[in-house]
Amino acid sequence: MTERAIVRRAEAKDLTGASRCHAAAFNALNRHHGYPDQQYPVSAINPYFRFALTDRSTGFWVTEVDGEVWGLGIASVFDDVWFLSHLFVDPAAQGCGLGRRLLEQTMDDDRLPRAENRALVTMAYNHVSLGLYARYGLQPRSMIYRVEADSRSISVPRLKSRTLEAAAEGRSSLASVLRSVDRQSLSLDRPWHHRFLLSCSNARCLLLRRGDEVTGYVYVWDDGRIGPAAARSEPEFHELFSAGVIEANRQSVGRVSTFASSDSGKTLDLILQSGMHITLPFVLLSTKALRPVRNYMFHSPGLL
Repeated sequence: MTERAIVRRAEAKDLTGASRCHAAAFNALNRHHGYPDQQYPVSAINPYFRFALTDRSTGFWVTEVDGEVWGLGIASVFDDVWFLSHLFVDPAAQGCGLGRRLLEQTMDDDRLPRAENRALVTMAYNHVSLGLYARYGLQPRSMIYRVEADSRSISVPRLKSRTLEAAAEGRSSLASVLRSVDRQSLSLDRPWHHRFLLSCSNARCLLLRRGDEVTGYVYVWDDGRIGPAAARSEPEFHELFSAGVIEANRQSVGRVSTFASSDSGKTLDLILQSGMHITLPFVLLSTKALRPVRNYMFHSPGLL
């Protein structure tokens, strides 16, 4: 298979195959490691893949064998960080070196700006990937946990009197406002991130205000996912978390989930004390140390 494999830029015709490959690899890995209930929809086209195909800030590559997609890699650059959002090879083709070839191609993508640091998030139990990334200098930095609970069992404090409003997508200043909060919470600027999230019809972005200033934001999804969410201070983050859970309950979802980093023990404590529990462990890798994450919840391992 390796001899017939071609690594090339993704095209529109590859979206179905890339989505199938991603779901098959993710689901097989979870089943193998004892997480059979953590599965990704196989039939759906991943909406981020469609976005990555057209957005100039991302590099999207596939491995093709005899006209069929057997692997994919997607990377982006924000500030001085090159971030690998996806690297998956179909289970039937693993062990043939396709993952290594995809990784090298995404790292050498001449359409992306040069970056001083490289980072990614992968399953903490995926020892094969951890070994591959270690050979390219990517070392573990912190844990990221997927947490989940029945929406009716989560206990959050009542919201204070601050103004919480739905983001107006037509406002030209919205992107810069969200990026300003990101810079304070994450010390990173990711304009492509919000371009994608705000284009999704199955999510609402809520803004937290203090007077005329936006001090935080939270995305709440139709399936009960909360995130990303970021705030300028810890008390404001607590309010955002409460707002996200309340909004998810208002939508009558059965389960609520999010992703939290071990960088901020207080944030993780707040989430776990609310009644949510860890369902999947992930690990953040990078070639150089990253700034600690504070007052933040992730959308997913692939989108931070």
